[in-house]
Amino acid sequence: MDLLNQIVGTEFILLAFPVIPQLRIFLFVVLLLIYLLTLMGNVLIISIIRLHHHLHTAMYFFLSNLSFLDILFTSVISPTMPISLFAERKTISITACLGQTFFSIFLGTVQFILLAVMQGWLQGFVTITYGSSIFVYVRPQHSQSMAYEKAASLLTVVVIPLFNPFIYSLGNDRVKDVLRDAVVRLMGYSKKVSS
Repeated sequence: MDLLNQIVGTEFILLAFPVIPQLRIFLFVVLLLIYLLTLMGNVLIISIIRLHHHLHTAMYFFLSNLSFLDILFTSVISPTMPISLFAERKTISITACLGQTFFSIFLGTVQFILLAVMQGWLQGFVTITYGSSIFVYVRPQHSQSMAYEKAASLLTVVVIPLFNPFIYSLGNDRVKDVLRDAVVRLMGYSKKVSS
């Protein structure tokens, strides 16, 4: 048997957005900031809901779980994007690719199930997440370019998790009231300490 025909690949080549070398640092900072803001926003929501008994209802239980899922979902893919900007060889091992794919699909499925359960409370906002996912798969035939696919993936993986805490929770009057009270208490505490 010919051994040349039995070569097995061990990695995939990543086809990233074409980046002008001078913009790499800027894009690195932007992607890193988006990731950190996503983490901070979701941790803030989880903390507020867990610490304030006024928010211990079913809706806020689901919102905190949604925030937790956003942290996990974002952490599966987002940290590798800024790093890949500087990698000489833009590749990913088959094992890492399968792991990212599995966790992305699993966490995305759990998120859709959670959103389906929450539909009675957040009908308008649930539509945003479902709509963005449908946007990736349902489109006219003539628009199937690689750039379109990359932009849609970036929107789904980076932008939507960034805005979810603001859309689902920080836009809620009850959460805003609790957050405002916490800031007022914190400011009052800091004035007492500094005096």
